[in-house]
Amino acid sequence: MEVLLLARERDIRRVRALTQWLAEKHRKGRIGQDAAALIEVITGPDGVARCGQQLFNSAEREVRGIDAPPYAQGKDGSSVNSSANVHSRGVRSRFIYGQDNLTLPGTIGRIEHDLAHGEEVRILPHAPMKIILSDDQAGLIPLVATPQVLDSCILVRPSALLDALSALFETLWQQAQHYVTDGLTESESAGGPTEDERRILSLLSVGLSDEAIARQLGIGLRTVQRRVQALLVRLGAASRFQAGVLAAGRGWWR
Repeated sequence: MEVLLLARERDIRRVRALTQWLAEKHRKGRIGQDAAALIEVITGPDGVARCGQQLFNSAEREVRGIDAPPYAQGKDGSSVNSSANVHSRGVRSRFIYGQDNLTLPGTIGRIEHDLAHGEEVRILPHAPMKIILSDDQAGLIPLVATPQVLDSCILVRPSALLDALSALFETLWQQAQHYVTDGLTESESAGGPTEDERRILSLLSVGLSDEAIARQLGIGLRTVQRRVQALLVRLGAASRFQAGVLAAGRGWWR
């Protein structure tokens, strides 16, 4: 674990250093011909959204990414749409979400939609930056490390920076926790979790508070607390941790 953490910190520092160098060169208008062949600065929310969609559309083998706000929208109000287009062409997709991102309205529904289309999802306590990687041919990252509005990005072509982005993603993927919705396999009639229990277990497993679960499910806090308590009673658990262990023992997890 310590080795993974050190690798993660090294990769993050490397990516940030390269990104900051490119951003400074762009600001001063000093990007040479060689660098210009490897990177392109995309400006405007519409341009960023179209570029991101193009990375999904052009992928032939795999799309990888770290999903984090803010999000760019095209002039028609559309956002980047990944799952259906990618998986209809047999392209694999793997995405990492930060735990704090799961509390945003609509995020859980979008994740479950993408899972239904074959996307692989894992969760980290915090996503260090936003990334899209298309095969090993292109990547897209914000020009600013922590933007408030996504109105400029760097399109990265095969280079040391793209290699660093790929290494960072793979390090984080190894550390991230599986999102467990598709691991709850038994139907209610077979003694498995009900639909309500399934969703609550999924959200509890990634560390969401009762308040965040209530927001995601569109129900009251007390309703969530009652359902969690009922789930503990059904499992014969004295704590939420024990409930997870007992649920695994019943075969509710893959």
